[in-house]
Amino acid sequence: MLSWRREWTLWQARRWGMLRALCKCKRALVAGNGLLLLQQISGQPSVLYYAVTVFKSAGFGKSSSTLASVGAAAVKLLATVLASLKGTVVGMLLLVTSYQVGFGPISWLMISEIFPLRVRGTSLAVGSIVDFGSNI
Repeated sequence: MLSWRREWTLWQARRWGMLRALCKCKRALVAGNGLLLLQQISGQPSVLYYAVTVFKSAGFGKSSSTLASVGAAAVKLLATVLASLKGTVVGMLLLVTSYQVGFGPISWLMISEIFPLRVRGTSLAVGSIVDFGSNI
């Protein structure tokens, strides 16, 4: 059985080796994280953040605007499930729906496929940080 110091040293060596391997994939790193960054700064996620306000200013009441916001979120969820099951564009019912079956999951599909297996987990972790860190 290894001592905890030896285990810690091995863990650190694996971690730094993974980061060095990730740095060798610079083009994929820029392309994949660029897609995720563009996805966030396009402003599309703000559709759900301000949906109630948008529906209120369109003339809906307080409860109606909340229900319409929940409906928009349900459509996004359904479109995401269909996109993950089918892998193709199911329909262009709404702009939000087309985003969910297009650019939304495609950026995550791309980032999961452009990296070699040895750094895929680390690259997805970096992509998550970029995606949620750039969420405006």
